[in-house]
Amino acid sequence: MKFYIIIAIAVLVGIISLVTIMPQDQNTLENSESYILENKENLDSALLQCDLIMTDASTFSESELLVAGTNWEYCINNAIDLYGTIEQKEIWEAKKQQNPLRFQIDQIMKNTKIQECNEQWSNQTQIDECIENVNLQFP
Repeated sequence: MKFYIIIAIAVLVGIISLVTIMPQDQNTLENSESYILENKENLDSALLQCDLIMTDASTFSESELLVAGTNWEYCINNAIDLYGTIEQKEIWEAKKQQNPLRFQIDQIMKNTKIQECNEQWSNQTQIDECIENVNLQFP
């Protein structure tokens, strides 16, 4: 008889626990959905702000393009780090490597580094080694 009473009490406690937990789970789900929606809106807004950096990119000089492109990339990295999901971060990393602007910025940086090699070293062997290192850095 004691056994049945203990089982009945355990079942009753279990039911009360479930009834208490269920509304909390629903609130957590609703809070998560609003958090996700808010993050998406914040991300969209931040990305629009980042794109303003490159509005007149076609009129930029080479040095202005380098600065603007670097700032644009940095802005997007920050926006996705703050508001993006892991999947969005992975997609951005892949897109960033394929972006024509990335290639253009890398080419400008490569040319600048090669010019620095020529200015920094007087010995041709040192210049060649420096340029070789630059080519490894910017394939």
